[in-house]
Amino acid sequence: TSDPRERPDMDDGDGAAKVPGDFGSEGGTEISNKDSVFADIDRVLGRGKPPALEYILVSPAATFRIPFTDYGLYYNSYGHAALRYNYQGRDIIMNITGKKIDARMVQFTTPGEFLYGTNYGDTALWDQKGCYNRNMFGVRVEELPAENIERMHRYFTELEKREDASFNIIFSPVVNAFRYLFPGISEAGNCARWTSEGLMRSGVVTNPSLWPKSIFINIFENAAHTAAGSSSNINVVSYRRVRHANRSYGVDASGIEAVAPLQSLRSFAYLNLEWFANAIVEVPSGSTKAKVLKQDNACGPSRLRNYINSFGVIAVSVLVTGLLVRKNTRALTTRIAQRYWPRGRFKRRADDGAGS
Repeated sequence: TSDPRERPDMDDGDGAAKVPGDFGSEGGTEISNKDSVFADIDRVLGRGKPPALEYILVSPAATFRIPFTDYGLYYNSYGHAALRYNYQGRDIIMNITGKKIDARMVQFTTPGEFLYGTNYGDTALWDQKGCYNRNMFGVRVEELPAENIERMHRYFTELEKREDASFNIIFSPVVNAFRYLFPGISEAGNCARWTSEGLMRSGVVTNPSLWPKSIFINIFENAAHTAAGSSSNINVVSYRRVRHANRSYGVDASGIEAVAPLQSLRSFAYLNLEWFANAIVEVPSGSTKAKVLKQDNACGPSRLRNYINSFGVIAVSVLVTGLLVRKNTRALTTRIAQRYWPRGRFKRRADDGAGS
């Protein structure tokens, strides 16, 4: 049989004729404009070229859908970090991968392949499998000095070759602390840590981070204080999940995404990043063609909102959230214990033991 991507009757010019049964499946039909959609985004944003860089936050998947809602839960509620940048005329995606142990941790591909390709055997696509499975949000820095991109690119290419660097999704700070005692241990980091270290070389973040959404916030809110220079040099793009495509994993729901553990105030303030999007990319139901929509009422950076990202407010938020979690957890476990293990039962057992 012929490749469904080559069928002349698949698309009527608007991508709405027929949706092949393998749309979004591994090796299956891709969106019909996966290479040109990025130029469409540039045009909608009033730009004549790709951004200098675009930090891409991949939202969590969902393995359990919360009843009567469009939201779901996943064991990792913090998402994934990837990075697009333009280096010497090449539009590059740098992605940190940790699941294929026989592959390098640093992978390079193109934006079209990372977001809308279906060759999932490619290590760079292996973990996320594009917008057929996940929502993604890009925060673009439109202009940067070439030397900033050069420093960042050099960091990633050197990281790709390093033998003493490894992927660890949670315990990298602990592992790295032990390196002072045992120098032979590999330096560890997760996707966010390695990506933000590269972004530090470009000058668009104020500090590295272990949390993907925190990096997005840092770039977006602090543009006036970094190499980005101004909020006018920043644009946000929402790449919506293609809901009618075949999923490779998860359920049909949007994963709830937190900023960082116990940081409830920041998580609520940035609950839906589409609030900040200047452009929205979606593939309409029944179509295989992505469309780009301009959003004129997008929320911009806010000095007031950015106060909740200060260390003091974060510390108070973590403390209060932790105390509330502890209080409610103790109350819940007490109620469970009283229901299933009433004190009278233990008293009777003790009395029986004393009388035997």
